[in-house]
Amino acid sequence: MSSHIEIERKFWVETPPEDLGGQELYLEVGYTRDAIRLRKYGPDFTMCLKDGQGLSRKEWEIEIPEWVFDKLWPQTEPLRLCKTRHFLPYGIYTLELDEFHGPYEGLWMLECEFDSEAEAALFEPPPWATEEVTGKEEFTAEGLLVCGMPRSVLKSPDNLLHFPR
Repeated sequence: MSSHIEIERKFWVETPPEDLGGQELYLEVGYTRDAIRLRKYGPDFTMCLKDGQGLSRKEWEIEIPEWVFDKLWPQTEPLRLCKTRHFLPYGIYTLELDEFHGPYEGLWMLECEFDSEAEAALFEPPPWATEEVTGKEEFTAEGLLVCGMPRSVLKSPDNLLHFPR
């Protein structure tokens, strides 16, 4: 099992760049009631637990066989997210741009990981990163699953009919 401190900044993206290029993977994520995260990440399966909020947080992750994933996956209903993760080169970084599907269709989130908090503080996001949401609970996976689409993302009150609350 790998354990490390994840140092990550997160941004809401209102209008993603037209040319996404680069590698992409379809990702399914489900959460058990105990906040254990199961991921089907392309051909790989992992179980993950994150502790803390904000810029730096403890993360434990382990690869699991597909049969373990299949056994635990039903326990994540209805706490699931589906997204396509686009990997974009950006200077010395690889940005992860998540395009959400299903009830969160239209939501785009950008993440970038760093080796230190000092490095994170110096990072200049691309101009199309609309708003930094690092540490904002409503933009975490758990926040989305419990509360639905963040109100600041919704373009009109009519959209409230299309997203769970």
